[in-house]
Amino acid sequence: MTPKPACQDLEKRIRILEDELIECKRSDEILRENELRFKKLSSHIPGIVYQLMRRPDGAYCIPFTTDAIMHFFGCLPQDVAEDISALTRAIFPDDLDNVLGLIESSAQSMTTYHSEFRVQIPGRPIQWMYGHATPEKMADGGIIWHGVITDITDRKMIEEDLRKSEEQNRALLDGMIDTVWVIDFNANLIDVNKAAVELLGYSKEELLAIGLPGVDFSLKPDDIKTLARTMPSDELQIFETSHTAKNGRVIPVEVCSSLVTYQGKRAILSIARNITERKQMEEQIRHMANHDTLTGLPTLRLANDRLAMAISEATRNKSMVAVLFIDLDDFKKVNDSFGHSAGDSVLKQVAQRMLDCVREMDTVARIGGDEFLVITAGIHAPKDAALVAEKIIRVVPQPIMINENQAVVGVSIGIALFPDNGEDREQLLELADEAMYMIKKSGKNGYRFATQRKSNP
Repeated sequence: MTPKPACQDLEKRIRILEDELIECKRSDEILRENELRFKKLSSHIPGIVYQLMRRPDGAYCIPFTTDAIMHFFGCLPQDVAEDISALTRAIFPDDLDNVLGLIESSAQSMTTYHSEFRVQIPGRPIQWMYGHATPEKMADGGIIWHGVITDITDRKMIEEDLRKSEEQNRALLDGMIDTVWVIDFNANLIDVNKAAVELLGYSKEELLAIGLPGVDFSLKPDDIKTLARTMPSDELQIFETSHTAKNGRVIPVEVCSSLVTYQGKRAILSIARNITERKQMEEQIRHMANHDTLTGLPTLRLANDRLAMAISEATRNKSMVAVLFIDLDDFKKVNDSFGHSAGDSVLKQVAQRMLDCVREMDTVARIGGDEFLVITAGIHAPKDAALVAEKIIRVVPQPIMINENQAVVGVSIGIALFPDNGEDREQLLELADEAMYMIKKSGKNGYRFATQRKSNP
């Protein structure tokens, strides 16, 4: 007996739900693997890795922080997930206004935030902390900082000892892992520690001869003289630069400079910390937040930002932008026949094939399980977008070998154009999506342009 149409429709919906549940489970597994990998990485950082968020209403929270926050601030990650008061209570009141003011300045200028401040948890001695974070604007108007907080108590104690004494404690300096530079007001380098010699590969005599500008190419002798003349005696100058080793290796460093008395004369003391690992970690955090783990392609979040920039540039240049919404045909058969591991391999190869079909200035993003987005900017006619679509349709369906088995997937592509079909990214994405479903219903493995203009609500 033939099932009734209603029953067939129900069975089809059940199968779709089952497929979605499998995909969700797979996504959860990948997320757990990423979280474990990141937790292992962050455990090697001598401090706290965190994200500070300012919501559009101006309220602050910390949506992510490593567990080290408990050691340094006496609160748990969940205590600050919605509000930062549990953290700010541990900061000295005299320092808190300055910290919040620097964060606000960073938000206004969208420049890197850094601040030194004291923390005291009941029953523990005072600790000096250093916070450093890079801001990033979010699509909803909020701002999120990616950064680290490290314990600089030892460094502050050393600085204080140097200010109080005119005698140079060589054992103390050479025991530091940070490089130490002492410069007179005429820009002459008069002392360095053992760490500087080891990090840069020069002898102490060589460093004293070439001076700090010999390893920091952005620094000129006149810059040092100006700094010495204008730096307040009770103020620190903190900045990032890079030092170049004798073998040519460029090392990012964070420099903290202050005025001290050295051998009876005023001098500049600069302590430079190698921040290579921190820079790599910050870049990895940014990359993980904006790129698909499996394919390495941008996520929808990054694609949205690039689409907005492409629209702005096209408006200025009176050119066009094409949004290609791509869904793989028969990808489910690959998963069902060869397993999810094979499906992952297919997705990675498809991603590379799409990248080979576009220009370097274009964007290919993975926005869902088997859904991709291509943004082609600076075009001047619909045929330019059609050529890209035709190339993708020609290249992607070529057979992919998986353990001596052959997998084939097609592509259904919907295309929306700026400004012909819409003037903002939401309109373009929606129309491209609709066009993709229309081509999928009409036979798959083809492309279709959006046929209407989306009006603003």
